[in-house]
Amino acid sequence: MPYGWLGTGCEIADISPGVVERALRESYARYYSESPGDSQVGAWQDELAWLSASFKVVPETCGWGVVLEYELPGEGGRRPDVVVLTSNRLIVLEFKRGRMRPGHVDQVKAYASDLRDYHSESHNLPVDPVLVYTDRPGVRVEEDGVRVIGPDRLPEILRDLDGFDGRQNMEHWARGTYAPLPSLVGAAKRIFRDEPLPAIRRAESA
Repeated sequence: MPYGWLGTGCEIADISPGVVERALRESYARYYSESPGDSQVGAWQDELAWLSASFKVVPETCGWGVVLEYELPGEGGRRPDVVVLTSNRLIVLEFKRGRMRPGHVDQVKAYASDLRDYHSESHNLPVDPVLVYTDRPGVRVEEDGVRVIGPDRLPEILRDLDGFDGRQNMEHWARGTYAPLPSLVGAAKRIFRDEPLPAIRRAESA
């Protein structure tokens, strides 16, 4: 499975955090061939507590899809913390602690951009990046197109991003293909190796 846990808003609100944490531990061990460290487990526990509380107070999100630690295939272990599929958009949540850093903003913005551009089931959806600082309650700002919030503001964000009509199949989304564009160097190599160059052919003919 290319993710740590998958379910719905209702399930993340009601399921025992220990069950989800165990799934995340097992997924981490399979992917990295080692057990997660204490800091990683602590981060998951913070994240799960706030997710559960937020989905409980916004019952309209019951049918939304939620996937934790979704693996971006071929991306060297890049895994957004949480991807939420509403009826009409995708929300990418990244949880952090400490002071806001430009690298944190860039990270969640890149996750959102890559899912929008390269994931087959996300091409026609708005994708919203949200950065959640679990130790900064009350914060709500926007930085370079990214919503930056404290954890207590997460229910507001879920309401603001709407999409309460109907639902989509998160398992179907998770099985979608992911095809990043080739790097500039890789594309150039393929052109020179595999494709004719019209300008050179014309020069040779002359």
